[in-house]
Amino acid sequence: MKDGADENDSSAAASWAEKQLKQAISAIPQPLIDREDGIVKRQRFQNASVVSKTRELHQLVDELLGAIAPFTPCRRGCSACCHYPVMVSEADVGIIERNTSDRRLPSPLPKADFMGTPCTFLRDGNCSIYAYRPLVCRMHVAFTQTSQWCAPEVSRTQEMPLLRFSGIEEARSLLGGKPPLDIRQVFGPKSASTA
Repeated sequence: MKDGADENDSSAAASWAEKQLKQAISAIPQPLIDREDGIVKRQRFQNASVVSKTRELHQLVDELLGAIAPFTPCRRGCSACCHYPVMVSEADVGIIERNTSDRRLPSPLPKADFMGTPCTFLRDGNCSIYAYRPLVCRMHVAFTQTSQWCAPEVSRTQEMPLLRFSGIEEARSLLGGKPPLDIRQVFGPKSASTA
């Protein structure tokens, strides 16, 4: 870890992450911050479908992620967060179905604690639906030096700072629809053939 901090020390890792988060926020261009702050008002007056509004949220998050990319260990091939619960909306499910050959199960599976369970769409350590991944996946960003603290078995042992997309989160909550389900409940668990 840079500056002599120990990534194995949870408080040092949290302190590093807090500094990285502050730097990341300061790197976001003001017009992008203004767009995120105004997304709720803008979408409230749009005559657009829930899927269109969700796609707009996807695009905005992707632009924000582009600005903060230098401050996060999140990279292709790191799949620790793909073993977390992934709550999807009807719009998320619709976007996946419209753009892939994947289809939802005839009826959702029962609720379960999916922490540590690979996402249905994790293939060879990568997201097989990356361009169409749910909003919650796009918004989860770590600021630790490495992805060590993202591993499901240690992620609950130390709270690490995360970036909150307050405007986007509020806009998503206002889209309504059925209560979100975990992606594994909707599309089924990852099969052994895709491990």
